[in-house]
Amino acid sequence: SSDVCSSDLWNNDFKAITGLEAEAFAKLPLKRLEIAPGLGYRLLSNHVFMRQVTPSADNPQTVLPFQSSGIQSMLVPQLRMRVDFLKSMSMTLHARHSLMTRNDDDAFQVPDWLLNGQLAYKGFLFNRNLEAQIGFDVSWRSAWYAPGYDPVTQHYFVQTSERVNQWMTTDFFINGRIKKGRFFFKVHNIGQAANGGIGYLVIPGYPGLRTVMDFGFELVLFD
Repeated sequence: SSDVCSSDLWNNDFKAITGLEAEAFAKLPLKRLEIAPGLGYRLLSNHVFMRQVTPSADNPQTVLPFQSSGIQSMLVPQLRMRVDFLKSMSMTLHARHSLMTRNDDDAFQVPDWLLNGQLAYKGFLFNRNLEAQIGFDVSWRSAWYAPGYDPVTQHYFVQTSERVNQWMTTDFFINGRIKKGRFFFKVHNIGQAANGGIGYLVIPGYPGLRTVMDFGFELVLFD
């Protein structure tokens, strides 16, 4: 690989990256409750990543590509769950726990836990003139050494000096369909407005999405 710009220069002859990824789930349907425990496995060798280096008089660059001579392997126990209740209500959950079983050259940094959930109503309103889905999406991630970002090369790099705190986001959404049209409305990260405007960092030095509204619609004017 090679890259040339006003501040950085590198030219490397890397070996081919090889990998293996597998995932399996066991579904247990129980009337209104569905549980699916699972396990994922990921294996990489000759992995190429960006990492920080100490600049010198001969080489002022601070971020360079590096190829690991070892392997990286990860186990990911998971749980997917869905429960339907009160006829039109549903709740879903997807929990992942990442376990690095081998991490040569510290090539990977991943959060230990990642949770995604949804609570939603789906049904008809206003004398069945409106089909709607209304609810909340919730995401939570444990603290971890998120990658840094080098704006000069526009690359992310592995770092272990600054830990990003755990954070949770909650989004409110409405999806609807009326005859020949459909629309959506979404408020991202509503928790920030209720938390005095305090946000979160996705990676060191870069804040995540603040409270913002999205909306749109689609209207079919012909058959």
